[in-house]
Amino acid sequence: MRAPHLAPCGGAACSRDVDCNLNGLCNRGACTCDRGWTGGTCGVLDLQPVPVADEAPYSGAIWPPNREVSSWGGNVVPPRSSGGEFSLYASEMVEHCGLATWQKNSRIVHAKAKTLEGPYSLVEEILGPFSHNANPVLLPGSQDVAVMHVGDGSATHAPKQCSNGTTPEEIDAAEDTGAGKTCTYQQKDYEPIPMKKALRVPHAPQGSAGEWELEPQTCVGPAMDEANIGGCPHFSNAATLTLANGTTLLVHSGCHGWQQSGLNLAVSPDWTGPYRPVHGTHGDDGEGRNAWYTPSIDTTSNPDHALGGTDPYMWMDPRGRFHVLLHLHWVDGDKGGHAFSEDGLTWTTSLDQPFGEVVVLNDGTSIEYMARQRPHLVLNDDGLPGVSPSGSPAALVTGQKAFNKDKRGQLPWMQWCKTPMAPGCDSTFTHLQRVGTAAASNVFV
Repeated sequence: MRAPHLAPCGGAACSRDVDCNLNGLCNRGACTCDRGWTGGTCGVLDLQPVPVADEAPYSGAIWPPNREVSSWGGNVVPPRSSGGEFSLYASEMVEHCGLATWQKNSRIVHAKAKTLEGPYSLVEEILGPFSHNANPVLLPGSQDVAVMHVGDGSATHAPKQCSNGTTPEEIDAAEDTGAGKTCTYQQKDYEPIPMKKALRVPHAPQGSAGEWELEPQTCVGPAMDEANIGGCPHFSNAATLTLANGTTLLVHSGCHGWQQSGLNLAVSPDWTGPYRPVHGTHGDDGEGRNAWYTPSIDTTSNPDHALGGTDPYMWMDPRGRFHVLLHLHWVDGDKGGHAFSEDGLTWTTSLDQPFGEVVVLNDGTSIEYMARQRPHLVLNDDGLPGVSPSGSPAALVTGQKAFNKDKRGQLPWMQWCKTPMAPGCDSTFTHLQRVGTAAASNVFV
């Protein structure tokens, strides 16, 4: 069976492919959906029922391997050939704490499994606290995986008085949302960012352990030319798409991570840089705003999701079209969002929700989770040569709360709460759900 909110594949009236969310073709006035997509306008992921676990809320969980730790999303890189291992790169809270401590306790780990759904076994820590939002991508023309992320792994004051993957009330886990930061172009923005402050991106041959190198991410200086190349401004939750010629498009969240300011784009001749903002040629965008934080993807003008969104994942489909999957703050809850583009520069934000908070299980029941965020896609091997990431959706990977609106699977130490980040209520895990025909077999890249 399919999730109850899904419509038949295609069929809605259309006049051009953009009416089908660029997830299909407009044929004779009606949408015909590509692999992995469904709904009248091909705007919904064709998510398949998840096998029921012994503890129902953890059905589909691929990390952590026990209930003593919390995890909040990541992604799986499939093997390049049959018989290889799947590599998971995920965010995990140290010291048995919950998601409320993510800005102090989150680290990035690498795990392996023989199958897409696991079980996964820990291989290593890639970056210690604070590091978060693991976003692995295969580097075209090499055997390497680079793990985009936030944080630099230099935190020294992680809370320790936690248990069961939750955070007790006495721990101060206040979240910095970036809402107080300014997006106007200031005098300090005319100074290049020292390289010592550049974010270092770990990369290593796929599947390797202990061989990680840190590559500094560089950006052009305030004059927006090749002089004074230095570090980059704050790219919150960055995701990259590299084309066959090496050109790399980077999407990141808002102004200093503030989710009510849209998604921003930068472009570079190489995945390491130097990046430059898509908008503006002299540091500002011509209207006094910092060009790095001038939105390219609108996530706020629609009243149905006026609070915006974050956590972008970018890829190119087999037809050469650009897509971004994200989580949006819809009026009816935090659910999936989707933006698409024919040229990578001019974007449309879909009116459809590609995924929701309801997960259908293979016993015919379903669970409605309190939060489902940090979306990434595992892709099939039908993408364009030399482009990464590229392909049709094979699985959706998200961060999810164990606490759910159906109150299934309550453990003795759990509290039922109204807010997902409340103390004692922040037990989370990384979830995987197959998409479309990928449910029939494993996927390879």
